[in-house]
Amino acid sequence: MKKVKGNKSNDKTLPAVRRRIDIEFLYVDLTVCTRCMGTDEHLQEAVSAVSPIADMEGVEILLRKTLVESEAQARALRLISSPTIRVNGRDIAPELRESRCASCESRSCGGVECRVWPFRGREYTEAPTVMIVEAILREIYRDTPAKAPVERPRGLPENLRRFFAGKRENDVDKK
Repeated sequence: MKKVKGNKSNDKTLPAVRRRIDIEFLYVDLTVCTRCMGTDEHLQEAVSAVSPIADMEGVEILLRKTLVESEAQARALRLISSPTIRVNGRDIAPELRESRCASCESRSCGGVECRVWPFRGREYTEAPTVMIVEAILREIYRDTPAKAPVERPRGLPENLRRFFAGKRENDVDKK
């Protein structure tokens, strides 16, 4: 147990870290893709907002950001769309939706769709901060051990295949 500093009559004992929440941020580009960049910014805001609560609850938050650079890596990570945020292995989006992403098309020769985040009856092109906060808080206050995440398909979605093929073509053209 660790002590909160204060006067003796108000000393409070907080629980030591007893569990960890793993947050994964998977993305294909943070230099051009406005959806990846905006989601990254909102993720940082969300983690900053919930960190004091996690500390009080004895929960450690581990944030891992992964640039997905190839089809093989996307398959290994079981990436189904970019950007993706997973909390303890579970995608925070209730369903997969995508729409045309002009910024990624400029990098990969067209035909690319990126994730759309359905939340409270609307669709957002960047994960809303409050959506991320809610997902993390659900995990902090989960009463029972989390179930294993839903198994994602091993194959690479066609949309990501088109993105990486276009990216390779673009990279060859620039050389």
